[in-house]
Amino acid sequence: MPRTARLLWVAILTVVVTGCVATPEYRDTLSALQTSAVKPGPLASQTVRVVLSENTNLAFAHIHEARGLRMGMATEGMDPRRVLDGVTDELRKRFKAVAVGPANPGERRTDLTMILDAKIVVGSISFQTNRVELTGIFRDEAEEVLDAVTGKGESMVPYPNMFSTFGKALDAAHVEFAKALDAAKLPTVVASRIAARPALASATRSSRTPGDALARLRAGTSWALVIGINRYDRAPHLNYAVNDAKSVAAALPKLGFSGVKTLYDDEATKAEIERAIYGELKAKMKPDDRLFVFFAGHGISVTLPRGGEEGYLLPVDGDPDRPELSAIPMDEVKKMGRRVNARHIFVAIDSCFSGFAITRSAGDGPPSDADLAAALEEPVVQVMTAGRKGQQAAEEGGHGLFTRRLLEGLGGLADRDGRGFVTVTQLAAWLGPRVTRDSEGRQSPQYSALDGEGDFVFLLK
Repeated sequence: MPRTARLLWVAILTVVVTGCVATPEYRDTLSALQTSAVKPGPLASQTVRVVLSENTNLAFAHIHEARGLRMGMATEGMDPRRVLDGVTDELRKRFKAVAVGPANPGERRTDLTMILDAKIVVGSISFQTNRVELTGIFRDEAEEVLDAVTGKGESMVPYPNMFSTFGKALDAAHVEFAKALDAAKLPTVVASRIAARPALASATRSSRTPGDALARLRAGTSWALVIGINRYDRAPHLNYAVNDAKSVAAALPKLGFSGVKTLYDDEATKAEIERAIYGELKAKMKPDDRLFVFFAGHGISVTLPRGGEEGYLLPVDGDPDRPELSAIPMDEVKKMGRRVNARHIFVAIDSCFSGFAITRSAGDGPPSDADLAAALEEPVVQVMTAGRKGQQAAEEGGHGLFTRRLLEGLGGLADRDGRGFVTVTQLAAWLGPRVTRDSEGRQSPQYSALDGEGDFVFLLK
């Protein structure tokens, strides 16, 4: 049989085996949202919420359909979660906070909203083209469009199409999206908006002094809940979680913590953890107080039906197969700031997982006096975890590497300017690179300000 005829028969058989995937009819979302030009502000100070357009939901369904029709053949890169994760990863490098999905009832609005509009074509047969177009449409609280950035990528379905090249098109689109974001007018627009705010706000802020704020901080009470779980009922046992927790609990009185509650192994049930926070500690806390929660144990991530993930802390009686019913969702950490009286809340978690709105990059330099004074007066809920989903928590000298560096930072090493205190933002900037380096890149701590504009402060002297 001639070579041309053989190729034709292979193409026909490929269509029969894999099926043809119909391309959805996409709408021009950007033109529907186009409004008059608006004004700017620096992205590093902004929070952004990502919501999916109707086109994006169609595109995700299109990818699922294409995966299903490949019937056991390789589907590398054909995962809607990769589409969303690649975009949010780029946003998290540039914004103070990134949330995904609609806001919960009563949840504070973000500064900006980005509509993710994805138009995707997955090639069905050899020599067809995979196409990915990712558009981010940025709007302010008044729902005016500030800017739109787009990244595109293409790849050809190979012959024979026994494996997928869709991931190449997606990766190219993510790279272009990042470049477009850096070249966009959005930072200029947001910067001008911040500059246009009333001068009263900056005057009030500059009148604050860190001495007054630190005195107010010392007048409040520092509370702590320290949890360590080695011997789980339904999950694999751990080696050093309880030892980590006990070391942290022993260090806290030297940092001015007078009320330290500990829960180890069998004590750390979901009911007991919630009772400790919302019963015992909540009853004692006052508006100028602080709450530090340390958790050493399993953290897990659950993939949501419509994309994205949700993170959970697993108590000793938690079921990793049914975390929605038996574990503590990371959303609960954010809600804690609204339920207890403490002004500043910081949660440190020695486990690796994803599925919460990781946010701002931690600034490396010491805060100015005005910034420190403002941060001490503003409320905040901050969280730091040992690593991302799928990473193995490293150990060193009988401790988790994350906890060991946390203790060293609080022992004074993170106070590089010798001021006698360290903010959580400083601590995260000091700790993160060291854990990543010392684990040889196998563990990358996450830092997030889930709510508020303040900063938790540890008094070292």
